Amino acid sequence: MDPISAYGVLMLVAGLQLKHMICDGPGQSRWMIANKSTYGAVGGLTHGGAHLAGSLIVLAVLSIPMWWALLLAVADGVIHYHVDFAKEQLVKVRRLTTVDRLFWWVLAVDQAIHHMTYVLMVAVLIAWSTR
Repeated sequence: MDPISAYGVLMLVAGLQLKHMICDGPGQSRWMIANKSTYGAVGGLTHGGAHLAGSLIVLAVLSIPMWWALLLAVADGVIHYHVDFAKEQLVKVRRLTTVDRLFWWVLAVDQAIHHMTYVLMVAVLIAWSTR
């Protein structure tokens, strides 16, 4: 499959979305969640690493050249880690809980940044393949 065809682009975005659902949902342990607000804590790093590994698998399965897959997967893991850390810092400093409207705004922005990361990853691949 040509990963940059219209079908390929849809499969890339769908694969990254599915990876996100798994890594941010059932693949995320309480230990990871509890550690995301401490910079450099193993739980948060492990969570970012899970996103890195998941993206690498999706990109490799969809025939993205390995050096691009590695570069984009590392970028995803690093971005994901830092976005989660920033979100957790804001939640912690503002003492937000699920009853606070701002909590839901913070969570929505966090998730939007993650999903826009996938759009950017695919855009980079399209730009690279059409140069």
